[in-house]
Amino acid sequence: MTGKKVLIINLGWEQEPLIEKLITQGHQVIGIHYDDSYNHDLDICHVEIIDLRDVEKILSFAKQIQPDGVISDQCDYSYFATAMIAEVLSLPGANLEVAQIATNKLIQRQKALELGVLQPKFRCCTCLKDVQQFIADIGFPIILKPVDNRGSFGVNRVDCIENLAEAYYDALINSHSRLILAEQFIHGTHITVDGYCFPISGHRSLGLATKGMVGGNRQVAVDIRYPGELPEELYNYALENNNDVVRKLGYSFGMTHAEYMLTSNGDAYLIEIANRGGGCYTSNKIVPAVSGIDITDQLIADSLDIHLDYYQVKQIPDRHSAYLKFFVFKPGKIQKILGINEVIQLPNIEVLRLRMKDGDEVHKTTTDADRHGFFIAKGKTLKESIDTAEHAMSLLSVQYS
Repeated sequence: MTGKKVLIINLGWEQEPLIEKLITQGHQVIGIHYDDSYNHDLDICHVEIIDLRDVEKILSFAKQIQPDGVISDQCDYSYFATAMIAEVLSLPGANLEVAQIATNKLIQRQKALELGVLQPKFRCCTCLKDVQQFIADIGFPIILKPVDNRGSFGVNRVDCIENLAEAYYDALINSHSRLILAEQFIHGTHITVDGYCFPISGHRSLGLATKGMVGGNRQVAVDIRYPGELPEELYNYALENNNDVVRKLGYSFGMTHAEYMLTSNGDAYLIEIANRGGGCYTSNKIVPAVSGIDITDQLIADSLDIHLDYYQVKQIPDRHSAYLKFFVFKPGKIQKILGINEVIQLPNIEVLRLRMKDGDEVHKTTTDADRHGFFIAKGKTLKESIDTAEHAMSLLSVQYS
């Protein structure tokens, strides 16, 4: 598995484990990034600076270099560009029909409705009056979101008419197409399911987590726990239900990262499902830890048309535990952050990443991108992971000016 010319789109910190694997395996790595902020210490042969949404320029560059494979992870924009290149240059990858479903929330909702996938009631809205009519039809609470952005940009829960206009305009500002999706809010347990479309074994759900969310109208996760705290029967149902949803939507290549709401009567409502790995090292650190399968290695093999199926090597993944804890500091000017080195040295801390440093001004967290950092704690059981996380949090403290 050496000597291939690989084009990787997006060279951010979340993609560094993928880049390092490609380099270690002896491949010639050529990258596309949106600016000059990537890690220049990585042994990348060439980096072209292109906006990740400028598919025309990205495709032109790909035609120029003629790669043996194209790859991306943990980013919807780079995923779509990868699918475009794969289809045009006849390389392995997701097809554009699936890429449209995976990156456009309205198209995904319409397709899921057509296929009978359980999901919230929804409506595409072009103006505030459309949203008001939707509320008149189904009542509060609702979720408003852009149809074609990533993360939680512009995503808000609306519980009363007084908050509607602000949430609507926030969604509109963050929607590239200027279309807004209004959805019924489903009460229940918020879960994520990570999986992979293996070349022989088909799609397999590899890990399930429950999410803790910031209170209020913002839909931002503060902790994610693997395995999810569910009764075993419901846990297994959610895994198989996710396999069924993936098959119905036609995903057949690469990683999947889905979100559902589980109701008290055991129904699993699809919130959304991406055809890429989860962010904050979910695909390259957490999924291997909880499943025993390195899906980054699998993605590299599939993207280079190397016929391997890692699920067949390990048919029944061991269920380990991981706890992804996000930092949400109170607003103010940071004087000093204490305890970072002590946390990093804890044996079950997989990684710690802070966005803030001494002297920075902390603002209120309103999107996933606003969170102030995170760490991943691992353990044989969820309790062991949580105990490690609580110990880590006890060592950290923030002093404000």
